[in-house]
Amino acid sequence: MRSKLIIGLAVFAFLLFFIPKVGAASGQLYQVDSEKLMVRASADPQGEIVAELQQGDLVTVFQNDFGWGRTFYNGQEAWVAVHHLVKLDEQESSDEQEAQVNNDERNSKENEKKRKTEKEPAEKN
Repeated sequence: MRSKLIIGLAVFAFLLFFIPKVGAASGQLYQVDSEKLMVRASADPQGEIVAELQQGDLVTVFQNDFGWGRTFYNGQEAWVAVHHLVKLDEQESSDEQEAQVNNDERNSKENEKKRKTEKEPAEKN
């Protein structure tokens, strides 16, 4: 009887300490798929809100745990509800980043044009 108890405890300890949680060392990139997503200090719907993400924002999740994704905000561990996220593969994420860079360049050029036209004196009829 005593040996069965020891074996049972050993199996329990093995399961408790050696079965990894779902996650990746380098993280997985996701995109926010809802209007707003609260970044929380704990994996709890009532946890302290530390930030707010908008639809289309990108977030790296390092671990999924019971519907919550572990990430980092300002160097501190933070959590987001993963049902508000869409997983991006590497090609999609590089396309997203390239599109963002192109969009930023276009906006910068448009703003520069606007500033130049504002500085030009108005022509008189």
